[in-house]
Amino acid sequence: NHAGLVLLIGSAALAVALTIILGARMVRRPLERLLVTVERWRSGDLSTRTGLPHDGSEFGRLANAFDVMAETLAKREQTLHTALESTTDSVVVLDRDWRYVYLNQHAIEQIAGQRNLLGQVLWDCFPGVADTSFGTAYREAVASGRPAHVEDYFAPVDTRLEVFAYPSAEGLTVYFRDVTEARRIAEALRVETSRAAEILEARVASRTAELAQATD
Repeated sequence: NHAGLVLLIGSAALAVALTIILGARMVRRPLERLLVTVERWRSGDLSTRTGLPHDGSEFGRLANAFDVMAETLAKREQTLHTALESTTDSVVVLDRDWRYVYLNQHAIEQIAGQRNLLGQVLWDCFPGVADTSFGTAYREAVASGRPAHVEDYFAPVDTRLEVFAYPSAEGLTVYFRDVTEARRIAEALRVETSRAAEILEARVASRTAELAQATD
């Protein structure tokens, strides 16, 4: 009858609507989880996981692949972090806008003082450095894509630094060390060697003169 037909059509429409709504939720929620995970990875948080079950569904397999990738990247990052912290050099990483994105403990102790340099622009933290040999080397390295090496006096920390700068698509990684004492010792040794050579030369000249007189 007519009422039964209307009820059947209404029930079918309701079933279709519920299927669409539930289906959209079943797709949207996992997709949102995956997108949130990727966004957190981009911000540097590789500890984030999808939180989705690793079942046989399409999203389950995709979530498993995402989580495995995150685990691999996290291990690589930890290995790199350990290597950078264990080196005797100071290490800083600058992004393309010259902002500090990483400093190892040696660098923090050597140049940061009591300041938190993360997120700060190099040229703002150390005014005047842009016009020094360090600033020139950094800009040339980024512009050319080739590593740079410079050794000079770094006035902000009253230290002579030897610097190696390595450009990349993300910015610039800078390794540096304090060579003040090493250069002082080298200069003292050069002066002492020069004096010893002068004394030896004078003695040889004197002895030669003595021998010349003895043969006359």
